[in-house]
Amino acid sequence: MAPRTPAHSHRLPVFAEDSRKRETMDETSSTCRHTDVQVFDAFRCCMSCGDLVPESASLAIPVLPFEYRPLDCEDEQRIRLVHVRPGQKQDDIVCDLVHVSLAAAPVYEAVSYTWATTDGDASLSQFIVCHGRRLAITKNCEAALRCVRRPNLPRVLWIDAM
Repeated sequence: MAPRTPAHSHRLPVFAEDSRKRETMDETSSTCRHTDVQVFDAFRCCMSCGDLVPESASLAIPVLPFEYRPLDCEDEQRIRLVHVRPGQKQDDIVCDLVHVSLAAAPVYEAVSYTWATTDGDASLSQFIVCHGRRLAITKNCEAALRCVRRPNLPRVLWIDAM
């Protein structure tokens, strides 16, 4: 006897070409960042790659720009640390910038990278999410963050020029 489908379940049409592609790709092998997600009958679908996207998987880069707060260095030396939230390599980078006193001996890792790419591009052309706002960074800074970000744990970093 064939399994029955409950009356309340939803099925999306799957084309033969799509099903072959899905058989050869698992969920973690996709390189799509799901930047073009549309909702159809309560299903979130990436228009770029065609995958169904869970609510937590797609984080559109916000429109509002990040605004830096000046460091209050009157009484003590302070620095900005980046708290990078966990994520997979292809996920949008999400972080928070916090001000800390060096007198408090904060624990962090320093990231060293060249600002410009091999072709000399040092423009702020990539975007990450910082405090829910859009923060422009260089391509090399984004690449460094993708390499050091952990999949399951946050990471505290000091990064020059961020």
